[in-house]
Amino acid sequence: MKTLKLRIKDKHASALAAMAREVNQVWNYVNELSLRSIRERHKWLSAYDLQKYTAGFSKCEGVKVGSPTVQLVCEEYAPAISPKGTCAKPQALACRHPAA
Repeated sequence: MKTLKLRIKDKHASALAAMAREVNQVWNYVNELSLRSIRERHKWLSAYDLQKYTAGFSKCEGVKVGSPTVQLVCEEYAPAISPKGTCAKPQALACRHPAA
């Protein structure tokens, strides 16, 4: 994934900050949901499962991010906590945060 560094005009800063908060809300919800699934059902959720649970978030009143953004958050989160990856212990999930 490439990261671009751009200077954003001040008039867009508040809208981008609101979108960043919403993306963080989705990430935190998916993190909590995944951890709960592992604890209670001993099941790792795939990106597809996570997308089913987050369906409809972008239709909430006042939400500025679209459903493709929510789906991409799920797709980024799932391999990050995969048992095949580096984070195989459920207690390690609590310290995962999206990259800044």
